[in-house]
Amino acid sequence: MSIWKGDRIRLRSIEPSDWETFHALSEDTETARFYDKILIPTSKEKMKKWCEEMSCAPHDNDEIVLVIETLDGQMAGLMDIFDCDRRYGIFKYGIGIHKNFQRKGYASMAVRLLLRYYFFELRYQKVNVHIYSFNEPSIELHRRLGFVQEGCLRNMAFTKGGFHDELVFGLLRSEFEMLHHPKP
Repeated sequence: MSIWKGDRIRLRSIEPSDWETFHALSEDTETARFYDKILIPTSKEKMKKWCEEMSCAPHDNDEIVLVIETLDGQMAGLMDIFDCDRRYGIFKYGIGIHKNFQRKGYASMAVRLLLRYYFFELRYQKVNVHIYSFNEPSIELHRRLGFVQEGCLRNMAFTKGGFHDELVFGLLRSEFEMLHHPKP
């Protein structure tokens, strides 16, 4: 049994061999827009080098990029954990699920696995996520998981010719524990 494995997915580090999937994803404009932003095209060599570097990168201050992988070995998405503040027990993450894997429960499984680790192994007490106002699937996901909208940062993202708000959602460890009954 692994803390990083659920009944349909596992969370794992990036491997050098993941470069082809990442390169293909970098060309998916709509997924990139939801996750963060549309980037300038990246060469295959640059993507290979990035995956190699990420596979060996230290996990400084609990910050890491994790692959969401189905149990049969398909990359379903990514999680980026960042802005980890051990003093206050707060961290942030972003999640992106590839088109063919959306609306199948992989994102909620990945979030629950991640939160169980950060709340019950690393002693974090709160998580925040920032979601663009046009990303309805992510807003719905986080509300279903018990996140509370705590704020709205106006005109924070520019895409498709217009500015969009960034919504801030938060979840406390105590709320997660009440809603999802994890066994620490």
